[in-house]
Amino acid sequence: KRNRIFQEEIYELEEWIQEIERTMVMSDSVIFRQEQLRERFEQYQVGQNELFLFAFFLLLLLLLLQEIQTELNIKEYTVRTLVDQTRHELTQSTSPELAHSLDSLITNWSNLQKKVDNKLAFYSDVYKLHEELKDLLQEENLWLDNLQNKIYSTTSGGADAEETSEELDVNANEF
Repeated sequence: KRNRIFQEEIYELEEWIQEIERTMVMSDSVIFRQEQLRERFEQYQVGQNELFLFAFFLLLLLLLLQEIQTELNIKEYTVRTLVDQTRHELTQSTSPELAHSLDSLITNWSNLQKKVDNKLAFYSDVYKLHEELKDLLQEENLWLDNLQNKIYSTTSGGADAEETSEELDVNANEF
C-alpha cells in the first residue's frame, strides 16, 4: 500500500515536471524564432519598435523563467522528502517498479533544474547584450545627428567641397 502511495506522489510530480517543460518549450517558440532574429540583426534593419518588442518579450520570458525557478525552489523540499521516504521504503521492500519511478523522477527533476538555470542564464545574457546594443544605437544616433548638424552648418555657411570633406574626415575619426 505504501508503495502505491509513493508511486502516486511520484506520478504527480512527474506530471508537474512535464507541465513545466511544456510551458518552457511554448514560451521559447512564442517569444521568437532564432532564425528570424538572426536574419534581422544580420541585415541591420532592426528598428526601434522591433528592439522595444524584443526587449518586452525577453523580459516576459525572464519573468516566466524566474517564476518557474521559484516554483522549483518551493517544490524542492517536497521532492527531497519524497525521494528520502521512497529510498527508505525500498530498503525495507523491493519494488523494481517503484525504484524505476524514483530514478526517473530524480533524473527528470535534475534535468528540469539544469534547463531552467541554463535558460535563465542564457536569456539574462541576451538581455544584457540587448541593452548594450540599445546603448550603442543611441550613441550612433547622437553621432549621426551631430554629423548632420555639422554638415548643414558647413554647407549653409558657404564652405567649399574641400572644407566640407575635411570636416567629414574629422567627424568620421571621432566615431
